[in-house]
Amino acid sequence: VCHGTKVELGPDNKPINLTWPGGVGTRYPDGSIGTCTVCHTRHQFSIEEARKPTACGACHLGPDHPQKEIYEESKHGQFFEAHGEEWKWDSAPDTWQPGDYEA
Repeated sequence: VCHGTKVELGPDNKPINLTWPGGVGTRYPDGSIGTCTVCHTRHQFSIEEARKPTACGACHLGPDHPQKEIYEESKHGQFFEAHGEEWKWDSAPDTWQPGDYEA
């Protein structure tokens, strides 16, 4: 449910509550996919912002979703902390590959 559902419409052509609101991978009746503001803030629509671990950490932290804490303590998280400012966060969507980042 957090990462997305298929939005279904009721007889009144409004979303059925159990399918709305959705997450990052929500599938809408018009065929579109995704809810941009899950990863991108409304203040800055930035691919750089969405790629950084803090974007996922906004939800994935704490006792029920400890992924942020686990990542920060991992070798990848430690490498990001030490070298992440040097990575090419703003590469175009289909061009971001190893070398632009290292962990």
